[in-house]
Amino acid sequence: DMSFVKGERRVKPLYKQLWHAKHPSLAFIGLPHSVVPFPLFDFQASAIVSQLCPTEGSKTLPPLDDRMSSAEIDARSADRVVDTHYLGGKQWDYCREMCRIAGTYTEKTENYIATNAALYDRSGVERKGMKPGGEDLYRETRFSRVDEAQTYKILHSELTPIATA
Repeated sequence: DMSFVKGERRVKPLYKQLWHAKHPSLAFIGLPHSVVPFPLFDFQASAIVSQLCPTEGSKTLPPLDDRMSSAEIDARSADRVVDTHYLGGKQWDYCREMCRIAGTYTEKTENYIATNAALYDRSGVERKGMKPGGEDLYRETRFSRVDEAQTYKILHSELTPIATA
């Protein structure tokens, strides 16, 4: 049973915003929004592969009753139905969880995720300073990742300097 209700902008019952709770071989990559998309999608894909082709480090999904219970709690967790798949700042823990399920969570992965969070936060500060209809100058900022230190260097910015990570 799959539920799509016009105007709700959500899919249910989903376990971990990814797997159909009753049919875990059916998965939906990319439903969470307000995220850094491609890294999150990659982590989701790795988690899916780990269930189809388990490896030594991957974790098996829980039994049906646990998946259904989790899916129901998740569906009720948003203040508004349309926010069911909203992650925003919760995306980092979600990415870590996908990596743990896939058996790929390492210090290197943590550094990568933490650097993504720092870049996301920086871009968010720059976006908040924008005026409606103004230029999207934050999109012109160029960074160099320093994953080992969980930060970045600014290579180019047309914006007034703000505090860096």
